Amino acid sequence: MGHALTDRAVRVSSARVAAGAGRTVLAAACVLAAACAPEPGPTPDSVARYAERKATQAAAAPAEPAALTRVRVIAVDGAGIPDSDDGPGGTDPYLVIEHEGQRFETTVAVGEDPAIWGDSVIFDARPGAGLMVTLMDDDTGLDERMGVLSEPMPRVAPGETKELVLSYRDGAGGVVRIRVEGLAPP
Repeated sequence: MGHALTDRAVRVSSARVAAGAGRTVLAAACVLAAACAPEPGPTPDSVARYAERKATQAAAAPAEPAALTRVRVIAVDGAGIPDSDDGPGGTDPYLVIEHEGQRFETTVAVGEDPAIWGDSVIFDARPGAGLMVTLMDDDTGLDERMGVLSEPMPRVAPGETKELVLSYRDGAGGVVRIRVEGLAPP
């Protein structure tokens, strides 16, 4: 605020000098400018607090995104999948597997319990990013979504395999096994 008064006083005094008001106005402007000293700078304590806050923010900031790796995602099987159909016949389950805009649907395991898929897809994967697995029931007309789970994509080196066991509704909605295999880059 002090700077604004100083700037205004100088503009006013310059206008009066130009109009011939003389040295009195210029002297008054100088006195007013001296009375409006700039605000004091930051204290050493406030600088230290600022530096500490910035260091904490930098430590909490997300790390660089992991580099893409190539993986094979295999929908192995599913067990204990409840019958969601209201008539004769059982559930015809399939999976929708998604990762960072990539999408894959398994074949339908018609009336099988346990459901055996064995289908696989190759994804360019970012370890730690979401791997979403949706359990679906193939019905005439509109398919029914039975459950959705999201897990972080595991980090796997070429030749390494990790298995994910996904439990829908604490097992009451079925359990699905997914295998993730690391592949060599293309």
